[in-house]
Amino acid sequence: MRNYMPGSHRRFIEAVTDSYSIKDYIESLPRRSSGASELTSLFNRCVEGMKSFRNTHIQMVSVYIVSQANKRKDVGNAGIPAQVQTERLQNGLLARGTGGTNLIPFLKQSRD
Repeated sequence: MRNYMPGSHRRFIEAVTDSYSIKDYIESLPRRSSGASELTSLFNRCVEGMKSFRNTHIQMVSVYIVSQANKRKDVGNAGIPAQVQTERLQNGLLARGTGGTNLIPFLKQSRD
């Protein structure tokens, strides 16, 4: 998927990937050290916030992309038979995201 990103975005993702893990840092803190409990709590709240965002994102993708792909309208068919249009929807919009991934399983994998 990174191949589809602008170069600056790709370099940012690579820099973050190569950097120190915040999770590892939080887990390495002595449990009784000053502020460790507060940092752990803040970290866990951030993770829960990201999980909530990704759940909402999956719901929005389902509503605005997948459900639209499921509609079998003859919009701009340019003489293409209905069966061919239906197959294109099933093989195109419904099954794949912009990067060619299987949309919903990919988003769920990213969330989990």
